[in-house]
Amino acid sequence: MHVLKVITEYPGLGKLSATTIQKSCIDRGLDSDNEYSLSVKRLTDLVIADCLVALVNMPDFTEDDLSENLSRESIMASAQIIYKKYADGNSSQGTIRSRKVW
Repeated sequence: MHVLKVITEYPGLGKLSATTIQKSCIDRGLDSDNEYSLSVKRLTDLVIADCLVALVNMPDFTEDDLSENLSRESIMASAQIIYKKYADGNSSQGTIRSRKVW
């Protein structure tokens, strides 16, 4: 199983563009074509957290009767758990709505 598959199958991250995911991988120095293994678990988890931050920055979507709203608080809580696990408080995605992430 490739790293990219692990990232895109994380709940909610299938909504992100391939470009956003690839940027997060590059920013973390992770080759998304690598096989997923214990040796790349830390970087993969940090890329997932970065992608969660990117997901929080996405606007809500509404079209006719269809509406898609994100639970930003729970998504950020998931990202924070990953960052704390690896003592890494830095998101490669920067800030959320013009304020620092942490």
